Amino acid sequence: MKHFWKRTAALVLTASLCLSSPAIAFAATETADTFEQLTKTFRDHFLSRDLNFDVQCNMPESEMDEHIFNEDGDFIDGMISMMDDPNTSDDADYIVGNISWEKGPIYGDSAGLVKFTLHPFETLPQTEYVNQHVPEILQNEIQVQNLATNYDKVKAIHDWVCKKITYTGGQDDIVSTCYGAITDGKVLCNGYSLCMYKLLVGAGIPCKYIGGTAGTERDAEGHAWNIVALGDKWYYVDATWDDEESRIVYDYFLKGSSDFDEADPTQPHKLDYGYTTYFAQAFPMAESAFNPKLMDSTNNTVKIGSEFPKELSVEPVNPTPGTKTNYTAADILDGTYPAKKTFTLRRNKTQHLQLFIKDEAYDLVDTVAYAVISGKKNVKSIKNNGFKVAEDDSNFTDLTFKGKKRGSVKIQIILTLTNKQEVAITFTGKIR
Repeated sequence: MKHFWKRTAALVLTASLCLSSPAIAFAATETADTFEQLTKTFRDHFLSRDLNFDVQCNMPESEMDEHIFNEDGDFIDGMISMMDDPNTSDDADYIVGNISWEKGPIYGDSAGLVKFTLHPFETLPQTEYVNQHVPEILQNEIQVQNLATNYDKVKAIHDWVCKKITYTGGQDDIVSTCYGAITDGKVLCNGYSLCMYKLLVGAGIPCKYIGGTAGTERDAEGHAWNIVALGDKWYYVDATWDDEESRIVYDYFLKGSSDFDEADPTQPHKLDYGYTTYFAQAFPMAESAFNPKLMDSTNNTVKIGSEFPKELSVEPVNPTPGTKTNYTAADILDGTYPAKKTFTLRRNKTQHLQLFIKDEAYDLVDTVAYAVISGKKNVKSIKNNGFKVAEDDSNFTDLTFKGKKRGSVKIQIILTLTNKQEVAITFTGKIR
């Protein structure tokens, strides 16, 4: 298994941090009355590599906290990647994939003043080099002009990227760039994805850069891949994982949300939060893999980019790729205590009810709650102890209570999953 790296957003809402950075000289403050104006300002500054700037945001503080200063990178992954001008491939996705958020945070204060300090992986001359050579690669090396369909073009570009690039570790900026991919051929997943983006858009095929994590749920690392449009649907492509040392595979080529991780369900892809809200509304994914046998001349109908959302909906609408949308208790649990979900308890004695969570399902569980279905008067001092870690590093939930009166009782422990589904497990007991 390859190792993966991706930038992480560092978004801090505090005036004191702004005031403690005298070495940073910011330009004159601009204003933005909407998130669309803020995103356009951000885009224009980055395109010219004017990387230190202030914006006075005249929006409610609650909305600023929700969309800009949140740990999920909502503004970065969602809004900026949607500010897409079809006349250039240097904005939108290419901006998101090219900013090192480990080096450059965003600071803000309670009055709505936002200070940006940006650190791109790729310099402006390097981007200009990429733009000069992408048409040459498409015409002379891939020869897309001789390919009949968009599917043929996507496959040829995918294969060229897998042959041209070798995955490499490292922290130098160049290994996270398309420039590094086409000059040195040794990059991280970020370089693969940005190279796919540039070549596909250069060939006239709608493509987006996607950020997230991949790997086992507990040990997942930052990762990047793409979505590509054929017909009226979007499909996942992960060229990094299709690039094996001695061959090209198609395990992650033009897959849908239900089968993206079909080749290895133990190593799932998980979208960053910004790609599951209004971004997902604009770019709806196909449920299953693209079938070239069913292809006809209408396979190139999706336009590049989408209108900026008029209203920002932050409710996730697209399932994480490669995951199920209807889980059972057997998918989540290794077992329960008591094992048969029945118990007998004396009055004033304490009872534990526990659910043992599978390692691969741990990150699927968002919250744990309980409900006394019957016999409420027979128990007292109920306490939800949440998640605990056993000596063998396994995870479990723990609910404790005391017996109060003789009688029967039914108690449910309710797991709410990250896809908002609830899984309820019922325990039945007698108080003696």
